[in-house]
Amino acid sequence: MSLSAVQLAAATLNITDSDGNGIGLGDTTVGDFQLSGTELQLITTTTLMELITAGNVTVDNITAANSNTVNTLTIDAVGAITFANNASTFNALTVEADGAVTANANITTDVGALLIDADDDNNAGTGTGLLTVAANVTLTSAAGITLDATEGGITFTAAGTLNAVNGVTINDAVAATAGTLTIDADTDNDGTGTFTTAAGGNN
Repeated sequence: MSLSAVQLAAATLNITDSDGNGIGLGDTTVGDFQLSGTELQLITTTTLMELITAGNVTVDNITAANSNTVNTLTIDAVGAITFANNASTFNALTVEADGAVTANANITTDVGALLIDADDDNNAGTGTGLLTVAANVTLTSAAGITLDATEGGITFTAAGTLNAVNGVTINDAVAATAGTLTIDADTDNDGTGTFTTAAGGNN
């Protein structure tokens, strides 16, 4: 993709993969539509930016500098969304997949909330609906973390960490197959961050 600077104030920027063959964000060649970290850095939105595809999305190595001019990013896929290989940082991030979400690398939001829904359509027919967090992966938010996977549930394959300033909410069943899951829902210790579980919930 060749991109010049894009600046939007009060408007939402929707970028749709029209052929449905998937999106690659960052240091990846997966998907027919690729948006590098350098190209993301050319986009300024003060409200919302959405990446939308009928296929899959792979995210790899988005730095804080790459994403700093995007106020809130939503990644919306009919297929699966994978955070691969290298850590990624965003201001605020919403991840919505119908198929599944896999976090193989650390994910951080350094301003706003982190929400991951691995079964956004709540339909077992469109994929496993499973949220998988790989060994030793840390999910971090400067606000709150919400994890949702209605049909498939949430699996930590080994030791994992959830760190949030203003609360951690887990809406569905969690399986920790090995190691220790460490959760800090109030990392600044100001008393406002709470840990909430609502197994069987529907976000």
